[in-house]
Amino acid sequence: TNTMIALQACGIRIAMDDFGTGYASFPHLLKYPFDKIKLDRSLLLDATDEKGRELYRIVAKLGHIANCEVVAEGVETQAEYEFVAQCGVDKVQGFYLAKPMPRQDLSDERE
Repeated sequence: TNTMIALQACGIRIAMDDFGTGYASFPHLLKYPFDKIKLDRSLLLDATDEKGRELYRIVAKLGHIANCEVVAEGVETQAEYEFVAQCGVDKVQGFYLAKPMPRQDLSDERE
């Protein structure tokens, strides 16, 4: 934790990738000072019924409660995009927006 805080003091932002699976879990969100969480695509794939959709909304809200920027990973369709936008995520990542590309093809307006 001290190392993460020292890195953040130098202006480095720290993200937890694949949140909601494996080692990237809720206890880690409480224990470590992350700036951003990236919600794993598997959470989106499980949002096929109301229970799964509500779980996704809650996980996105947990990220905000922990003062993290919330990124939806693996968004591949317009319907998925609209759903994650309704859940209040801050950013969206996935093939719906763009395929992987070389660095030189990226816009200068990125963060």
